[in-house]
Amino acid sequence: MMMEMAPRYARGLAKPVIDRALPISALKGAFPHMGSRGVMGKLVMVK
Repeated sequence: MMMEMAPRYARGLAKPVIDRALPISALKGAFPHMGSRGVMGKLVMVK
């Protein structure tokens, strides 16, 4: 699947859905959110 999607990502035709960006300090709190199945996309941890 990723081999099929890679060219689309490279051309900008497909973009990941980002649910939210959280600071690294909130990592511990991100696990319950992921476990609740409330995530609608990717969780991005930022510095």
